[in-house]
Formats: sequence, C-alpha cells, structure tokens
Amino acid sequence: MESVDERISTKIFIGCVLTSEIKMFLSQSSAWRRAQLAGDSLKELRYHEKDYIGTLLSFSEISLKDIQSEEKCILEQLESYCPELDVSEIPMVVFPQIFLS
Repeated sequence: MESVDERISTKIFIGCVLTSEIKMFLSQSSAWRRAQLAGDSLKELRYHEKDYIGTLLSFSEISLKDIQSEEKCILEQLESYCPELDVSEIPMVVFPQIFLS
C-alpha cells in the first residue's frame, strides 16, 4: 500500500487571472482553438473562486529564473493567440497546487 507521501504531488502554477477580456480574445482566436485540440495550449484552472490561465511546473528544483522564464513564455503564447491583447499590463501570479493520486 502506498503511503500518503507517495500519493501527493506538488506543482507550481504560473499564469494570470483569466479576465473577461482575455476570454473574449481567446474565444475569437483560431490559433487558440488549434492549440487546445493539439493539447499544446495553456491550462485553465480555478483557484480560490477565480479562473486562471497558465501552466503547471513540477515542484522540485524550480528557481526564480525558471519562473521568470516561464512567465515570459506564457505572455508570448497569449500574445500569439491574441495579438490585440496588451500583454505588457497583465500581472502574473505564482501559487502551489497539491494533487492526490
């Protein structure tokens, strides 16, 4: 039988609040729809009563440089899906997510 520690995995979410403006631009984006079908898109999740879009990284050995690099990648992806969106003003968030298997 697996111990509780073996069944728990922790990941770091990096992304931004999924605002109505971002939702609107994504819903109009054919590039976003293609990425979702291919499984290559950013992930949407709900946390503390808010919707977010971003990515989940493994918890082990993540540096600040890794987080900054991933933030830049996420903003570049959003910009490619939604060229009309001003990504320079989007505040990024980082928080842990715990999963039980």
